[in-house]
Amino acid sequence: MSEVIDIINSTLIKLGAQVITQSEYDNGTNKRARITKEQFPKIRDHILRQHPWNCVVRRAKLVERTFTITGATQADPVVLTVADHTYITGDFAQIASVGGMTDLNGNKYKLKTPVAGECNLYDEDDNSIDGAAFGAYTTGGAITQVPAWGEDHAFVLPDGCLRVIRLTDASAAHDYDFRIEGNELVTFQDEAYVEYIYSDEDPDNWDAVLREMVSIHLAIDVAFNLTGSLQLADYISNTYLKQALPEARSIDAQESRPTVMDDSGWVDHR
Repeated sequence: MSEVIDIINSTLIKLGAQVITQSEYDNGTNKRARITKEQFPKIRDHILRQHPWNCVVRRAKLVERTFTITGATQADPVVLTVADHTYITGDFAQIASVGGMTDLNGNKYKLKTPVAGECNLYDEDDNSIDGAAFGAYTTGGAITQVPAWGEDHAFVLPDGCLRVIRLTDASAAHDYDFRIEGNELVTFQDEAYVEYIYSDEDPDNWDAVLREMVSIHLAIDVAFNLTGSLQLADYISNTYLKQALPEARSIDAQESRPTVMDDSGWVDHR
């Protein structure tokens, strides 16, 4: 938390305002503390998401939302027993490796989930799947959530993911197309290796230039509320931000492959 206070006090110094203590920040005992405490998380996430800072870039192999099937009825509709699933009515899923009721394998179904731990099967037009003529369920099976149409796979994003930078393969030799829908990455690829921006809330882990960028943007954001001066916000933007951007570019270029940074997205934030 001390680094957060350091960043906020750096902001207040840029504004010519009195710095605050940790106690004032924690308790919101004055206007400076209340406004900066409220705005800091918003500015932090905005700046982290804007650019792939090396200190907050992470890698992960994503997984699909897959659960084990332990039962299936020869009814209309077919009812699957799927303990602890997180699907909701309207989701689509594909079924594999079911023993006995093999008619289900390889097919995509629309789900309805009126009872916890169960999934009722329908087609995309909301017609129930009648299992009367299917073989009796014996054992096993997996159910995996998939997009309703288009791409074949929907992978769960990592906790704290602010933005996916890249979808690649295990060798990082190729980049692939993807879309972010809610908390999922949808793609035609069977596997999903990603680079992403992590919402690291601890400034102790940040590069010094990133801390300074957050301080500058926070100053621009709160300048009018704390000082009543729009001119001061413009001055900070022109004086501090235009000096910090080239430095950020230079450091980023030295530590990773080149990345395009959009000047307007940085300068116009406020």
